[in-house]
This record gives sequence, C-alpha cells and structure tokens, in this order.
Amino acid sequence: TIQAAADIEFDPAKAYNAAQKVWSDDTGFTVYALNGPQARAHFKEIAALRTSSFAGYPYLYAGTEEYEKEYLETYFNSFIGKVYLGFHHGKVVAFSNLIPLKDMSFEFQIPFIESNIDIDNIMYLGEAILAPEYQHKKTHLINDILTIQEQYACEKHYKQIVFMAVMRPDDHPQKPADYVSLDTMFIKFGFNQYENIFIQISWTQRDTSLETDNILAVWQKNL
Repeated sequence: TIQAAADIEFDPAKAYNAAQKVWSDDTGFTVYALNGPQARAHFKEIAALRTSSFAGYPYLYAGTEEYEKEYLETYFNSFIGKVYLGFHHGKVVAFSNLIPLKDMSFEFQIPFIESNIDIDNIMYLGEAILAPEYQHKKTHLINDILTIQEQYACEKHYKQIVFMAVMRPDDHPQKPADYVSLDTMFIKFGFNQYENIFIQISWTQRDTSLETDNILAVWQKNL
C-alpha cells in the first residue's frame, strides 16, 4: 500500500540539502530541482502523488509500490535527468521530471529509432502532476515548471522535449460524463502530436485489475 501524499509530512531540510530552488512565490509554494540520489530519498512522496493522480480516467492506473520502485528508479539513475518537486507548507503538491530519452527503457526508444529520429537530441518529460486540491489554485505552476525544464534542456543542448499520453476511445465505459480532453492544454503549452509514433506500455488497471497493454500518443515540442 502506498501512503497518500497528503498524509506524508515533508521535511525540507531533509529533502533539499544542496538541491536547487528553481521557483517560489509569496504564498508558501516552492519548487526544487533534484538529482537522482536526492529524489530517491523521497520515493514515497513521489509514488503517492503519481498513484493518486493516475488512478482516475484516462489512465485508470492501479499503482503498487513494487511497480513504482522499478519505474522511478530509471529517473533516479539518470546522470543528467532532473526531478522537480513542489511543496506547500511541508507537503508535496507537484512532481515533474525531465530525463534524456536514451536513459529510458528500450520500449520508450523503439518507435523513435524505427522512425529514424535521433534520440540523443530528445528529452523525455514523464509527468507534470499537480495535486487535485491545488489544480484550481495554482493553474500556472505546471506551466512555470515546464518553462524551467525547457531552459534546462536548452542548457544541455537538447533540441526537443517529448511526452506520452494514453489514448482511450470516446465510448470508453469508464469515461466520466464531464471529462474534458487535455489535448487543448498540450497545444496551449506548445506541443504537437506525432502522427505516426505511438508507444505501447502495460500497467495494471483499476477497472479490470489486470495488466493491460495501453497505447500512448507521443507529443513533441521543438526547442
């Protein structure tokens, strides 16, 4: 069982010794950029936020601590990659990451390689998560984090950022009546969808309790 992020006390002194503060405001929100070892110390907070955020539609992700450890270790092992943690008065409320695509598992790289795209020039944006209770209070925060990530990618001479988003049919039985597609937001942030590149990733779904292959669209932004 993964403890809910809201129930975890956050200790900035433990987390951010030697980490880089990259954003703050006058209401108690702060964002830090962490390297792998620094981020690994906060696995539970990151896993809790990921699991709660992806549990609903469209991901329907039934997270386990074992899966989270295996997945997040890729981020923690990246020499160039960064993990971005945002907190508000001692609690984690935001998580994002940026990692060279070549540091991800081969299943993430294959579609690019098959399309003759040079993955050495690509940064992978795995998540940009804001806790639900803050989504209407800090709508600009994710945009600000993305801007910081773009600056970092440019400093490291990368030419493109990509991320993946799960695809669901319009008539999916778990789709809420008031669901609004995030495609408009992706476009607003300057991303465009690759027409012929898709990723197949499996995870256990809440609606079936089975590990299921899922197709993800790939979105890209040139730097």
